[in-house]
Amino acid sequence: MGMLPDEPGKITSENEENITVPADGFYRLRLDMSDPANRTYKLVSSKWGIIGDATAGQWDNDTDMQLTNAEKGKYEWSITINLTGGKQIKFRENDNWDIALGITEGNNLSYTGENIPVAADGVYLVKLILDPTGYKYSLEKK
Repeated sequence: MGMLPDEPGKITSENEENITVPADGFYRLRLDMSDPANRTYKLVSSKWGIIGDATAGQWDNDTDMQLTNAEKGKYEWSITINLTGGKQIKFRENDNWDIALGITEGNNLSYTGENIPVAADGVYLVKLILDPTGYKYSLEKK
């Protein structure tokens, strides 16, 4: 399956072309296969940030992270940032709450996870790792 020639957003299994992205980055591919006569796709650029009362933006404004590893099957974003101890953060995608990640048992991340606690004031290297084996994070105090 691929893109219908000269019709981005439409999918075909005959004489298809590769789906191309407009710029380097990380994308989610959303497929709608519900109508066999009109199969479509949408590319959604995926940018991650951290938000929470442990950050300068509080719960109102997230701080963008940088995509630092785009190895196939393992994607990592990171940021070095001042965080306030005794407060919390979460990861969220594209500056809104449609997709947000919080902590679950075993320090894994989940869409339904809780806020992530920050133990002490300081500068931290924060990493978000999206891997097929599970979503993970790290908070490393500098």
